Amino acid sequence: MNKEHKVNWETLFEQVQLGNKEVYTVILEKLYCFISIYIEKRIYDKNIIEDLTQEIIITIHNSRHTYNSSRPFLPWVLGIIHYKLIDYFKKNKKMINAQNKFEENRLDNLIYNPVRLFDLKQELQHYLAAVSKREKEILLKVKIQGYSIKETSKLTGLSISNIKTIVHRAIAKIRILKV
Repeated sequence: MNKEHKVNWETLFEQVQLGNKEVYTVILEKLYCFISIYIEKRIYDKNIIEDLTQEIIITIHNSRHTYNSSRPFLPWVLGIIHYKLIDYFKKNKKMINAQNKFEENRLDNLIYNPVRLFDLKQELQHYLAAVSKREKEILLKVKIQGYSIKETSKLTGLSISNIKTIVHRAIAKIRILKV
């Protein structure tokens, strides 16, 4: 995606803080989609996803005056999402599995240390350099972009078992680098 199509959240939200209601409507629509997708990866009940998304949007609305436009916008939003999810799990006494704990620790690094985001991108590029172009494409779809094995199979025209094999082999190559 080239820079012309990227959303400059900081500039847009600064306009919101100055009272631009049209921009605010656009931001809320984009955030609603972003938040829903983010929560779907952690909670599988559509009703709960809807409720949490609305609750987070309301929190963002009520907290918009606390946003500092000289700081990155998405880490601020991710912080709100992060704490709302923690509140949800505490309130419902649901255990967060080890994968979610790992993701939350990674999220903490991004929220409180923006430099870490750059390091993670470089680390990811380093690991992806060890796999072939096809493995990289499939690995990104399945592990980074969140496509299912079945969706990736349809997109690439490869069989489900072939996708699984490619992902497994790519991960094995990357593990060798980590040792």
